[in-house]
Order: sequence, then structure tokens, then C-alpha cells
Amino acid sequence: MLVDASGGATTITMPTPTSAWDATNGASLVYNISKIDSSTNFVTINPSASETIAGETSFDLELQNECLTLITNGTNWYLKD
Repeated sequence: MLVDASGGATTITMPTPTSAWDATNGASLVYNISKIDSSTNFVTINPSASETIAGETSFDLELQNECLTLITNGTNWYLKD
């Protein structure tokens, strides 16, 4: 997902981890989120409810071309290399 925050701070809400988790195959959908503008506006990524993203309640992208790749275990979101 390419996010342009030049018009103002932007918030992305992730789907529930269970909807992105294939328990039969033990596989996660992969979400790539990238801030593509050079503004000082943040792109904030929030979980859908009480889950976490790498143990945090939200995650911010601040710089142009900063990218976040997320996977899930069906319960929480994790950073992928």
C-alpha cells in the first residue's frame, strides 16, 4: 500500500489478525505499507482493536519511502524483515 500523507496526517487501520491468518497452512497475508511523500505528516498504522504491532499499540512512518512489512500469527501483528 502506497500512502501519500502530503494532505495531512493519515491513519491506516489493519484488518483483524484472524482475517489475515490461514490456520490450516500456518501462513499469513503480508502487508507492505510505504509513505511515499516528503511531507512532515505522519502515517500511523493501528491494529483493528486491542492487538499490537510488534508489541506496540501503533506504529508511525515519518520519512519518505519508509516502509513497514507486517505479518500475523492470527493474534497480533509482527514486523517482517
